[in-house]
Amino acid sequence: MKQTILFEAYQDKKDTILIYYQGINNTFYVNKKPYKAKLIKKEEKYNTYEIELLLDFNTTYIIEDSNLRKATLKRRYIVKSKEFDDYYFYDKNDLGATYSKEKTTFKVWAPLATEGYVKYILDNKTYVEALNLSSDSGVFELTIYKDLEHALYHYLLKVNDEWVEVNDPYGYSCNANSAYSAIINQDLVNIDTSDNLLEEFKDITKAIICEANVRDFSSDNSLGKDVNNTFLAFTKENMKTKNQHPIGLDYLSFLGITHLQLMPILDFITVDENDKKRTYNWGYDPASYSCLEGSYSTNPNDPYVRIIEAKQMIRALHKRNIRVVLDLVFNHFYYSYENILNQITPYYFLQVDDKLVLSNGSFCGNDYDSNTKMGKKYLVDMAIRYVKDYHVDGYRMDLMGILDIDTIQTIYNECKAINPSFILYGEGWNMPTLLNEAKRATLLNANKLYPIAFFNDYFRETVKGKSFDRALKEKGYVNGNLDLAYQMVNVMKGSLDNYFKDARQSINYIECHDNATLHDKLEISNEDLDASTKNNIVLMSLCSVLFSLGVPFLHMGCEFHRTKKGNTNSYNLDDHINAIDWKLVDTYFENCLALKGFIRIRKKYNVFSLHSKEEIEKHFHYQILDNQIVKIFYKDLQDIDGIDELIMFINPTNNTSHYNFYQYFKFICSEHGPIRDEVYSSNIVINPYSFSMYIKEIERK
Repeated sequence: MKQTILFEAYQDKKDTILIYYQGINNTFYVNKKPYKAKLIKKEEKYNTYEIELLLDFNTTYIIEDSNLRKATLKRRYIVKSKEFDDYYFYDKNDLGATYSKEKTTFKVWAPLATEGYVKYILDNKTYVEALNLSSDSGVFELTIYKDLEHALYHYLLKVNDEWVEVNDPYGYSCNANSAYSAIINQDLVNIDTSDNLLEEFKDITKAIICEANVRDFSSDNSLGKDVNNTFLAFTKENMKTKNQHPIGLDYLSFLGITHLQLMPILDFITVDENDKKRTYNWGYDPASYSCLEGSYSTNPNDPYVRIIEAKQMIRALHKRNIRVVLDLVFNHFYYSYENILNQITPYYFLQVDDKLVLSNGSFCGNDYDSNTKMGKKYLVDMAIRYVKDYHVDGYRMDLMGILDIDTIQTIYNECKAINPSFILYGEGWNMPTLLNEAKRATLLNANKLYPIAFFNDYFRETVKGKSFDRALKEKGYVNGNLDLAYQMVNVMKGSLDNYFKDARQSINYIECHDNATLHDKLEISNEDLDASTKNNIVLMSLCSVLFSLGVPFLHMGCEFHRTKKGNTNSYNLDDHINAIDWKLVDTYFENCLALKGFIRIRKKYNVFSLHSKEEIEKHFHYQILDNQIVKIFYKDLQDIDGIDELIMFINPTNNTSHYNFYQYFKFICSEHGPIRDEVYSSNIVINPYSFSMYIKEIERK
């Protein structure tokens, strides 16, 4: 058998051809012209040669040796050059498949392709038609003059001399498991999402955000097997527990939250959409940024159904005055090399070093490169799509620090221009990505990103301690670490002394989908306490979230002791671990009432929406009583809330304390919720493991 000689040619720099060649050959022909090659590296199996000559991006270069063996020049690291980025930038907003009954126009940005085709399936027949290179920006285009409604399609592209068959990066929907992109007639999915029923929303500090997972929301079958694990579970009304307490959509409405943050609903990989009960995943394993997850629809093989049912979900939430926030996983792909974008333009959309080693700050094998022009444009285009077409009201950006500041700011500005009530916040952890630290959208650069907000892990760990596996025994302030009293004051103040110049940027939370739930944490950190005391700590923790300055964030079910049965990372575990157990609403309904009351009080008093440092310094005061009890008080609230003062006490000890106001204050809230009776006191008792709130009303003369 004849052995193939290694002969490959690459362009990594603007005017340089790099040749990997098995043998010795100092002269190569480039498009039939001879050029001397410089030997730059000798290895056991091949030598590396370099040819310097002027190259342009539009020409296909064929390199030959003296024996007429050929290699086509492949573009590689050159895609990271400014010259490539500038030359191929495409600023129009018409990529993808644009449908009308008379015709459909396909456009795909494929600057490394030399030829391409659209392969589409219509009425069980397969067609293949040639794409044409339509611009110097690397866009291939084709218009087909017939009705392609319900057609499925792929692009066939010859990229770097190899054929790839891929979905459309701008495809609006797909069939099950992203087998094909789908042509969508937008008129058939134009559903009213009841935006007109939403009350005015001006400031993120007025938000009360609750996080839920579409699958978990209904997987215990309480909302009906007909909607189990689907978007439609959020449309079911008048659903109740055995004791006639509200669940599902009615429960969200009962609490009074303003925003529901949905864990990823964009297309992800590791759940088989045709057999979704076989595996479980949260959805941080993206297949596509351009269309929705099919396992959340009642028919994943109909590309229209997932769109329609998602919009029906958004409409049902909007009717209850609940805005919708999507959790966007724009920082990586599940597949590093085989994802759609990398197949079409290798290395361009991923962060790589000059040795073509992938950045892995996400710890998922790859990091998205938003620092390229088309990399930024793609994320901005996708973000605009869901605000404009699905009428969502905000984004939570997963691992936002992988992406660059300018891209995140552009997403915020563009979406805010469409929806004035739009909010944006994300994880600002400083991940070890290749992106320059000064450009990362991290907590360290919060001042450059105002008013975009960040999850505040300092708040979380101050209040209840760490939730990582090896630190579950560590306590926070509310569950016993009294040394954190001054830190507790700071987080209640909006963490202005740590991360932020303005409390608007602080997403205050004690629990989210990651790590141990609060219930599971307390079972380890406070195992010596009885159930009643641990329940008080849960309620005190919720008070800390609702009555701190910044933006309160709740994890669905924390108030009724949601448990993951001790699992701290349940991203791929079964439904019985991750499901919301709606029966617990009956067990802990007093807690649910208390949380509802906390939310009502936060909405009533504008003092909790103070955010500028100047305002906060003027009104916010504190004391540490007996070196252990935090007293926070706001003064001069006449113009803010029509009262003189508001005072809160947090006592995380088993000691009873006494306090004298020397005048009458009205008792309005304890850890068990708002006080229903008119109770005025000058001398008060601060109970063990308690929260209490008092106001001093304006004296009428």
